[in-house]
Amino acid sequence: MVIELRTQLRLPLDDLLAVILEWIEPSMTRSALGRLLRAPSATPGCLNRKKGQSHSTLSS
Repeated sequence: MVIELRTQLRLPLDDLLAVILEWIEPSMTRSALGRLLRAPSATPGCLNRKKGQSHSTLSS
């Protein structure tokens, strides 16, 4: 849900944190939010990837 908010609203980190603190998770910290958004599973390409499907590989 947080990642979807970030991609749809394109909010800066601090503004996104304010929304999360108010409506979703009052105990969220800025550093935890930053880690969540930097996680490999948080990249837009990974959101649509099916479970078990690996990253695309470069062809020679």
